[in-house]
Amino acid sequence: MSIANDNGVYKGIDIYSNNKQEIRRRFALLALNPLYRIDTDSFDPQYTKIQTTDYRIEVYFGCANDGLRTTAPQRLKWFEISGKNLIFFQMDADIEKHSGCCQNQNVDCPEVVRYTWVDNPECHLLNGFGLSAGSFRTECWPELTGRGK
Repeated sequence: MSIANDNGVYKGIDIYSNNKQEIRRRFALLALNPLYRIDTDSFDPQYTKIQTTDYRIEVYFGCANDGLRTTAPQRLKWFEISGKNLIFFQMDADIEKHSGCCQNQNVDCPEVVRYTWVDNPECHLLNGFGLSAGSFRTECWPELTGRGK
């Protein structure tokens, strides 16, 4: 699977990308990397784990050997965090080499992170090879999924 959520036109005008060349490049990386052992991140940055402190939550990514970057003009957008109360707050995040750091003064003990968990978001989180991170959520609460009882 190749992520292309950063390649459409934002704001619901047209969700289909005009840049078909980039889509083909991403699929070629997926096909050629295992075959020719090309040493690149052929997969998009993928959420692996989170680590929390009092007011801060750090999200770690795999498939980001050359680190993470953003195409956003300032800070990374479209992150949401929540504590146990299931109330999410949208906020910006800072990028460190292989992680994104989130905090919001409205969330005392953050437990959950969501990234681009909305319809047609602007996606700015990329690995060093220019592949976009897909939408993800870190929670698996029984209250939301109906599982775990």
